[in-house]
Amino acid sequence: MFEYRVTKYDPANRDAQGAYTREEWSAVSDIGHAFAGVVLTEPEYQRVEDAYVLAALAFLQETGVLSLTIAGLENHAEHPLPFSDGAFDDVVASLVLHYLEDWGPTLAELRRVLTPGGRLIVSIDHPFAIHAIQRAAGRKPNYYATYKWTEEWTLGGQTVQMSFWHRPLHATTDAFTAAGFRISVISEPQPVPAARELFPDEFPILTTNPDFLFFVLHAD
Repeated sequence: MFEYRVTKYDPANRDAQGAYTREEWSAVSDIGHAFAGVVLTEPEYQRVEDAYVLAALAFLQETGVLSLTIAGLENHAEHPLPFSDGAFDDVVASLVLHYLEDWGPTLAELRRVLTPGGRLIVSIDHPFAIHAIQRAAGRKPNYYATYKWTEEWTLGGQTVQMSFWHRPLHATTDAFTAAGFRISVISEPQPVPAARELFPDEFPILTTNPDFLFFVLHAD
């Protein structure tokens, strides 16, 4: 069993009891604030976050481990996005919500940063497609249930288990309206014509089966 700890905090700045003694940023909400006389910028925040991922991938390669299991996540629900209320006319959430079990806090925060009448533009995996994938794999899922499912992805020569949350269409729309959004558009997009040349084998399937759902939501 391998155990590693990746941290940006210098051990030299810890006291005898292990408490960190230097002022440091710790969350995305700290962007724009000064720490030890230096203002945290978005590029610097992203650089450090990317370094965490690169370190984890290096450990995988060094040890020959093929997958990681996330045992837990810190809850930063108490840290809002670093933007004022009504800061944006449009917010785009492209293929991200289906990684979350509970959409409530995320949708509430996205609505907060939208202007009155602003738009949240969302794309998610089509629930009909996920149901078909599960059945084709020999499983017998309950379409009407919200459940986690996994599949293997190979990226950068590494194969990892990716986890997603299936939720039926009614649960999706209920989550949007419960968060105070009005649904103005539901779209099942078709591939652009150029996709025929790029993906000749997949094109007939992509044009005859559902893959994604697009929503345009208004913060009324």
